[in-house]
Amino acid sequence: MGSGLGGSRWRRPQDKLGSAFLSDALSGDHRTYLALGGLGFILGDGALNYGREKIWESYYNLHVWRGACLGGDVQRIWDTTATAVR
Repeated sequence: MGSGLGGSRWRRPQDKLGSAFLSDALSGDHRTYLALGGLGFILGDGALNYGREKIWESYYNLHVWRGACLGGDVQRIWDTTATAVR
């Protein structure tokens, strides 16, 4: 879930502010696939400690001049490690 605001509320109509939170994890089938030697994108060698991942992210996009913008982004990632599938 997330939300965004346009800068008109603080007299900067071309600026943008946003924030989001998400929680995700691998399915049981995907865990088994990796444990049996399956390959995954940026998931390592299959010997993982599986757990739920929670991410909070916020950004600010500052309009500088004639379509030129500067952006800042902050992320916080937590994981809840569980026992690996055997």
